[in-house]
Amino acid sequence: MEFLRSLFLILVLIFVTGLQGALAQETDELDFAQWMRVADRAEAAIDAGRASEAAMDSLRDQLVEWRNDFSDFQSQARISITSLETRLQTLGAKPEAPEEEPAEIAELRAELTGRLSEARVPIVRAEIAEARAEKLIEEIDRLIRSRQTNALLERGLSPFNPKIWRERFVTVA
Repeated sequence: MEFLRSLFLILVLIFVTGLQGALAQETDELDFAQWMRVADRAEAAIDAGRASEAAMDSLRDQLVEWRNDFSDFQSQARISITSLETRLQTLGAKPEAPEEEPAEIAELRAELTGRLSEARVPIVRAEIAEARAEKLIEEIDRLIRSRQTNALLERGLSPFNPKIWRERFVTVA
């Protein structure tokens, strides 16, 4: 029985180690330095308010892509976290007296708890970045709508002005 328990713990450790490597690899896929450059550029463009509508649309498209990447990353990382939590729950409740728990299980519990804490960090970073991307997208949408509203409401020559008709009629004839 003790042999099976030890074998189980060793297999769980091997699995968790591989899981941590996979999670670290996923984190590397998100280039937070690149994201910060895009977000800072978007904030500067919004604050200045001088970028063309085409430039704002392009910037918005980039932000939407980043937001989707952050969302996808969170979904994938949550799978890993769920797996870690399940393995931690498999160990059962932590005994009130630490000496009641075998050393191997206590060691495994500490290892899983540490990895779980580490696994949550990139998710929190992605959640913060996703919220920032969402806010920047909303600001760009607001700026574009404001520009379009101003252009629509801008006063121009009335089509009912006889002077316009006279000028148009003379140039056609």
